[in-house]
Amino acid sequence: MLKITNRPTYQDTLQLFKAGMSPEAISPKKGVKASTIRNYLEKLHLCGQINLRPWIEQQMDRKTL
Repeated sequence: MLKITNRPTYQDTLQLFKAGMSPEAISPKKGVKASTIRNYLEKLHLCGQINLRPWIEQQMDRKTL
């Protein structure tokens, strides 16, 4: 696990995402761009703290996957 993902901003983002909020909905709450939230989620995914595969599959066209 990366130490950075233990920081409160990452953990807050994780909790909001698990509560069903999208990166676009989380970003104004955190005061950052949606791309930053997606970056946080990617790092959390790479560390094994969250599985983004189901969310990614919902966001993308089946042909693209």
